[in-house]
Amino acid sequence: MPKITVGLLLALVLLLPLHVYGVTIQLPQTGQTTSYAAEDDGALQRGVAWPNPRFTDNGDQTITDNLTGLMWEKSAYSGSWDINPIGGISGSFTYENALLTTYYYNGINHLGYSDWRLPNKNELGSLINLGAPKQFEWLMSQGFTNVLYRRYWTSNKPIAVDMAEGSISRLYLNLFDYNNTYAWYVRGQSREGTLPKTGSIYCTTVPVWQPCPSGSTEDGALRNGTA
Repeated sequence: MPKITVGLLLALVLLLPLHVYGVTIQLPQTGQTTSYAAEDDGALQRGVAWPNPRFTDNGDQTITDNLTGLMWEKSAYSGSWDINPIGGISGSFTYENALLTTYYYNGINHLGYSDWRLPNKNELGSLINLGAPKQFEWLMSQGFTNVLYRRYWTSNKPIAVDMAEGSISRLYLNLFDYNNTYAWYVRGQSREGTLPKTGSIYCTTVPVWQPCPSGSTEDGALRNGTA
């Protein structure tokens, strides 16, 4: 019996690395095709080629990204549920209300689905085409509507993606940031091997980093992506 036990343990130890590291991330190309210097991204174009067509309109006000498999709202801005201090609907979202809107959407089966969430920074960043000078124009040429030349929240507070120039930045959470940041929702999981996890393991629904509360839709709780 001891010999059998040791043998089984040894087999498990040998198999464990295969299980943990069995999937290789296949990063997609950035979209840059113009070269500005030798061996830059426009010249090398490293990464997995994008499918053609890149996006599919599902006919129900959603669009599926054929590269990652994620499903997005077709309209990147359909109004805000964020209430400003005088009781009116403001044009942009605070981070907290961007998260709260997911509960509202899921409660009313928005566009026929009840599993909407804010995208994490890798998911939202996957929509960026670095070969396009203006992201919002390129995305609307691909079938999306109402893509604003503004920043959009990710589920990694306080990180946002700029749909004007395509940058991913950390916000300072001041009044200007709150009044100029929007929300765009996604559902589903990225195809295995296309997008890595962000590494986030904590949540920021309060001013300090903390373990994620039950039911949180922040990236620190969901941890979407390939390990």
